[in-house]
Amino acid sequence: MKTQKMALMATGLLLPLLIQAAPYTITDLGSANQATFGYGVNINGEAVGLKQIDSLSQILRGIYYDGMTVTELSAIDPTDNGRSSFLFAINDAGQAVGSGDIAVVTNGVTTLETHAIVYENGGLVDLGIPANHVGGRLLAINNMGVMAGYMLASRTSGSAVITEAKATLVDRSGGSPVFTVVGTLRADGTGASSFRSLSDSGMAAGWSSEDADGDIHAVIYDSAGAAVLVDLGTVGGTHSEAWDVNMAGLVVGESSTGTNGELVPFTYQVGVDSQPVALPLLDPSLVVGRAYAVNNNNDIVGAAVFEKLGAAERTHAVLWQNGQISDLNNQVDCALGWTLLEARDINDAGQIVGTGLLDGQFHAFLLTPDPNGGSGQVCRNPGEPDRSVSAGDSGGSLGWTWLLLALFWRRRR
Repeated sequence: MKTQKMALMATGLLLPLLIQAAPYTITDLGSANQATFGYGVNINGEAVGLKQIDSLSQILRGIYYDGMTVTELSAIDPTDNGRSSFLFAINDAGQAVGSGDIAVVTNGVTTLETHAIVYENGGLVDLGIPANHVGGRLLAINNMGVMAGYMLASRTSGSAVITEAKATLVDRSGGSPVFTVVGTLRADGTGASSFRSLSDSGMAAGWSSEDADGDIHAVIYDSAGAAVLVDLGTVGGTHSEAWDVNMAGLVVGESSTGTNGELVPFTYQVGVDSQPVALPLLDPSLVVGRAYAVNNNNDIVGAAVFEKLGAAERTHAVLWQNGQISDLNNQVDCALGWTLLEARDINDAGQIVGTGLLDGQFHAFLLTPDPNGGSGQVCRNPGEPDRSVSAGDSGGSLGWTWLLLALFWRRRR
């Protein structure tokens, strides 16, 4: 009788856990006392991002998650520990791309350059920068190993020297890297541009300065087709940026509206749409959101404002499927204490990488769909205290410096 009673008790304890299982499991890619940020994930669940090394000098290093452990990159020059390195994207072969800072000595003068890098087979490869450029960064790599991002070029305007990003493709199929610097939408070629995504079909997506309203617009570039920048326009304002494009030509990004005071996530289907189409938000009265990535199943991830407290806006990581938005904070176990701030990438298996708050600190995370998971639950309603910050805490170990730094890197890309 005692054994039977204990078995019944065990079953009774197990059943609620099974019923309440969340739709996603979460893997913490962070570490104690060091802020981490998640950026890319491939079909194998390998992920990349950034890690805070030194809060005083604000040194950042790329991190690589192989499915079991997180590896921290060195600087390009491993003997120079005072330099940063970055990883932003990863393909299915496990090649990751980003940039790294390196001290270059020319005629006895030392300058700091940012070089394009590839991390592969456990080692960092410095691709350098093309001639007549002063820096560069890679933000995407497709499964053919072709890379995309921007290179920095300087020009003189009167007495001023202006440095501008120029959208660039990089191909190593012939051995040495070949840089194709695309330029901008402007007739005179001035202004800035960048690619943020590159599909396996060779279509790149990003943004460029343009002439019509003097702002920047979302663009696509079909390297296998006409090979010209195409202006996608906006939802109604003067500003838009594309963040990703999938194999079907579905582009996602962000756009200002007619008032230019609001920023909405959008989709744009190449060959179908004449302008970006706004996606739904968590709260229609809080019109700020970004769509960062789309997989080949047309699942989209990003961030949307969850609530506004005075002048402060709180964002949550979100998922759009079939035109419907879901708060990813309600798709994980509430008891774990996470606040998921933004989702940056999603693979075709539905795994999601991004950045959240845990115990008041930035942590990169990886979400994996749980086939035995339930339908989710509401972890926090508007106005309730953050789960990851104790009552009366102004942010735990998360300081304003790192908040501003995170925003800086998001916009710089």
